Amino acid sequence: MKTRRQALIQGASAVAALGLGNLPAFAQAIPETLRIVVGFPPGGTTDAFARRIGEKLRGVYATNIIIENRPGAGGQIGVSTLKAAAGDGATMLYTPASMLTVYPHSYSKLPYSQADVAPISIGHATDHAFVVGPAVPAEVTNLRQYVAWAKANPGKATVGNPGAGSMPHLLAGRFAQIADIQSLNVPFAGSGPGVPQLLGGQITSMSSPLGDWIQHHANGRARILATSAESLHLCPQCGHLPRAGF
Repeated sequence: MKTRRQALIQGASAVAALGLGNLPAFAQAIPETLRIVVGFPPGGTTDAFARRIGEKLRGVYATNIIIENRPGAGGQIGVSTLKAAAGDGATMLYTPASMLTVYPHSYSKLPYSQADVAPISIGHATDHAFVVGPAVPAEVTNLRQYVAWAKANPGKATVGNPGAGSMPHLLAGRFAQIADIQSLNVPFAGSGPGVPQLLGGQITSMSSPLGDWIQHHANGRARILATSAESLHLCPQCGHLPRAGF
């Protein structure tokens, strides 16, 4: 029976990808075209990294690389697409950890299990960010101020995430619980559709991978109030962004 060359997550804040270091061992068995499935729309952090890795694999793992975006159900459709594929090494999955490490605990039933896929390698690790947009007053620049604003404006706080039950969703929910604020959860089919909604003021805040927001924070269109990183400097203009806490 052939082994599936399919991707699985390693760790809650990581994204699994293709086993670059192991390619020579099985390259002869791989078809000419490799399909990399991404369970989210184009434009998000996962999609961006999948495309970068696809370029690294072109000519090494396979002659042709196809990135296939299969958004829906918070990334579940992507995993299901991989499950249904032939185990011949021609289909791989690049996906956040949540779909295989968190979802089994946040969903009562899934159309797949961890036994349906085989891990290859971690693709990248990511920190998450809590971000606000123009729907929140400009003077709100940290979590304490956001909590005070949310409590003073009951019913106005809305927080987007790239998938119901995902790690960013759970982080935002835990934050609202600790802060004792009312916050309406707004799940999207990935970060790609959610970012414009925050920038346009349709939602007040969003919890998603940090990479979604660096450019928008730098140009002032969004404000990163906190990240899950210990600390970081995005650029000289941005200054220091603290780890989540208030």
